[in-house]
Amino acid sequence: MALAVAAGVLRQGLALFLAGLVLKLLDDHLDAGEDSGPSPVAGWGRATAPYLLALFCLAALADPGGALPVFAAGYAIGMANEGGRRLPSGLTAGWEGGLLLGAVALLAGPLTAIWAAALLWSVQAADDYLDRAGDRLMGKPTLITRLGETETLALAAGAALLAAAVDPIRTGLAGLAFVALQALEGRWKAARGTR
Repeated sequence: MALAVAAGVLRQGLALFLAGLVLKLLDDHLDAGEDSGPSPVAGWGRATAPYLLALFCLAALADPGGALPVFAAGYAIGMANEGGRRLPSGLTAGWEGGLLLGAVALLAGPLTAIWAAALLWSVQAADDYLDRAGDRLMGKPTLITRLGETETLALAAGAALLAAAVDPIRTGLAGLAFVALQALEGRWKAARGTR
């Protein structure tokens, strides 16, 4: 019994790490040329989409209840940063992201949608806070530039607490995945000579 529980927790952690990795690599790929250097996926070329899909399939197989809503919330929050930009769907970025979160609420339940959205707002706020110096140098708009440093930290903490209230185990695992992904990103930046 304890072994099965431990295996389940490990699968959840793996799924959240892989979903986070896919979101980070996808963001780097889409922002190529705008951020602080080449993306780790820059050399993948046409293989980028299939590799990211394969990684996401592994995440979804490990824990669909965590990986799918986290990816959807990551997409929605990324779209929230795009505001009123019209996308190929014909919708604005904000509407498209909102509809996706609504679909998560309908298909996985409102608490799952709240958990995923709170978790990803926390991650976005924490990531913006950690990257504030480099983002400021590049003039990149972030939560820090919109809200301020203290307010961004408060958003990160408040959203993390909300996520933990809904699903404490997955939220804790996501926190560990976030730390691991930040360390991995630090290694990528060191390897390409940017910090």
